[in-house]
Amino acid sequence: MLRLMWRAASKPRLFFQALDNSQPRIAPALGVAVFSYLLAIVGLALAFIRISNSNAFLPILLMSALFAVIHIFTLWGLGGMIVQILGQLELRSWELVGWAWTPLFFVTVSLLPATIFAPMLAAVTGIILAIIWHLVVFATGLRVFVPKRGLRIMVVYVLLVFAAPLLFAVFILSVFS
Repeated sequence: MLRLMWRAASKPRLFFQALDNSQPRIAPALGVAVFSYLLAIVGLALAFIRISNSNAFLPILLMSALFAVIHIFTLWGLGGMIVQILGQLELRSWELVGWAWTPLFFVTVSLLPATIFAPMLAAVTGIILAIIWHLVVFATGLRVFVPKRGLRIMVVYVLLVFAAPLLFAVFILSVFS
């Protein structure tokens, strides 16, 4: 499975071209997305624990794991619907969105040691790198499966999956602070 994840993250064009010749398999893509996102959120929780000098390891890790599972299912579902409706890919859309989350695993594993010594820098760097790498893999998959509508799908995906939740979080923080 790690080899497939690395192929999806490092050579997405070849990976998605190979997928194009086979039947869609949603379960491995969803499993990879959940595992990668869960690891990334737990890595951020460890950085938060380190930054805040908190002793509440278990509650923070359990709540972050619960949040990660709920959030990735939401992101995967929303992203899959966007690609399915705009790209008319049917089951392949869910597979594309799932495999596009694999870079989170590699960014998190690479930056986990830095979380001990520079947690804020590791968290910020990890978030930025993971989002950019995720979008590159996603855009490459769109170019393979729906080359003509890829840009439109990408814009809607970024707006609904990243921008809208960020604006909602800023709104909530500003209202309740």
